[in-house]
Amino acid sequence: MYDGTVRLYVMDPNDPVLAVYRRAFPAFSKTSSELSADLKAHLRYPEDLFSIQDRPYTTFHMTVPQVFYNREDLWVLPNETYAGKVAPMESY
Repeated sequence: MYDGTVRLYVMDPNDPVLAVYRRAFPAFSKTSSELSADLKAHLRYPEDLFSIQDRPYTTFHMTVPQVFYNREDLWVLPNETYAGKVAPMESY
């Protein structure tokens, strides 16, 4: 970060696309264990990705087929009131 060198760290070593890059370019990335503690403290999960993923989990968290097909345990995403208007709460 001080000299402009780009360092890429692997968070999911089982990612198939990343595996192709790592085979083609062995020095392409480092493992997440090589990430300094200072940088680890600043890692965040992307809010947009979380928002995309939270919708399917309202249904697909159920593991019992009978419960799933009867839709007995659907999660409901909350709403919030802001400036007198009700809107879906944003994930964070």
